[in-house]
Amino acid sequence: MQISTDIAETPTMLELLSTKIGGYCIYLGVMLFLNLYLFFRGRRISRQKSRLAEAAAQLGQQP
Repeated sequence: MQISTDIAETPTMLELLSTKIGGYCIYLGVMLFLNLYLFFRGRRISRQKSRLAEAAAQLGQQP
């Protein structure tokens, strides 16, 4: 975390710090939604494969 300007006063320091913290929070939010999307996508695909396997097993048992 490099600061490119001189910090002369407390309000300036707070503005720079809040900008860095805000950017990090946005980054964490994006990563959270990406992880949730991938998790639910994998869960949906897993359920579809399970249903296909059940249907194939039922068709194999019936004469």
